[in-house]
Amino acid sequence: MLRISKTLFSTLTNFNRFTYHTINDQIKLTDFCIQEIKRKQTTKFTNKFLRLGVDGAQGCSGFKYSFNFDDQVLEDDYVLKIQNEIIFVVDEITLKFVNGCIIDYENKMIRAAFYVQENPNAEKSCSCKASFAPKPELL
Repeated sequence: MLRISKTLFSTLTNFNRFTYHTINDQIKLTDFCIQEIKRKQTTKFTNKFLRLGVDGAQGCSGFKYSFNFDDQVLEDDYVLKIQNEIIFVVDEITLKFVNGCIIDYENKMIRAAFYVQENPNAEKSCSCKASFAPKPELL
């Protein structure tokens, strides 16, 4: 009897229900960021990918970036694949606020985290790299 994990099954069935969008040049991930995603996928987050979200009215600059590992691809998601494997996902609303950004990973004594290195849609950003104020035309 073939057994498929609940996570893998839901991921496979999600792909068959609809066609998702592909991230072309809208978002760039640094090599170090990609290495860290793959490392986490082989250890702690098997069959999951990194998802970037934006939460409004949070963070010291107004909007807060949120990174987490997920196993669900939704219809309005934009997907980045490397070697035919999904490693990064962002939804359509978030893409509006982060289009053109560069995502990196830092491993320092004070924190180890994914962060948005550059965001051309930010009017200002917090020094903690966790929040930003979007340009007025995006609101």
